[in-house]
Amino acid sequence: MIQKDHSPPETNTKYNCGIVLSGGGARGFAHVGVLKALNENGIYPEIISAVSAGSIVGVLYADGYTPDEIFQIFSKIDIYKILRFYRPAFGVLKAEGLEKTLLKYLRARKFEDLKFPLYISATNFTKANTVYFNSGALIPAVMASSAIPMILKPVLYQNDYFVDGGLMNNLPVEPLEGVCKHIIGVNVNPVSEVKQFSSFRNFADRVLHLAVRANVQQNIDKCTVYLEPPGLMEYHIFKVSSSEQIFKLGYEYTISIMDTIKESLH
Repeated sequence: MIQKDHSPPETNTKYNCGIVLSGGGARGFAHVGVLKALNENGIYPEIISAVSAGSIVGVLYADGYTPDEIFQIFSKIDIYKILRFYRPAFGVLKAEGLEKTLLKYLRARKFEDLKFPLYISATNFTKANTVYFNSGALIPAVMASSAIPMILKPVLYQNDYFVDGGLMNNLPVEPLEGVCKHIIGVNVNPVSEVKQFSSFRNFADRVLHLAVRANVQQNIDKCTVYLEPPGLMEYHIFKVSSSEQIFKLGYEYTISIMDTIKESLH
């Protein structure tokens, strides 16, 4: 955890505390553990900025689900089951499983119907920039934010193609700057040391992860509190069978440093 000696610059701090949820595939279960630990200690984010896997957790949380309920949704219907069909030489797939899950469980259909504000970032592949959705239809925004390049098909929305928001910004702090007194940044997609590559796929994965890591680094200092639960590197972003262990990593890590978190947010 990185603790800053000061809060983000105050311009119009409408909210006391906001949270940023990164992408990370199945590691997104750690977000649920972090939220559970924070809530148990009286810390309730008032606004969320999220991307990719974080956007799925974020939209359910902003829709009024508790962390335990969010975990149960993941466990019962396996929101990431579409990733199990990934084959390196098979091309790209539609995220139909994710869409069906959102249609089944989301009570809100528009951003305006959520319990509190949510920003979802996606990469506009057509115009080569990052877009922050915060109004209109929810499901297309989540689908766009979660379209992992070279695995899931780009999402055509509002006449542009979109892919995973983490490609250009995997810690989207920007929507919360100036409106939050404190920002909690949670990154569940750390990069490990690699000494050799067994295949071209591993090499390509490494290139993508390093690019994503670079855009995270530039936003860390904008957070009052930055959380990166240790141990996540042991779990591949497609390892959905380890959801409970990943959840516990996020929860136990956050609990272990709760005193420091509270001091930072005081």
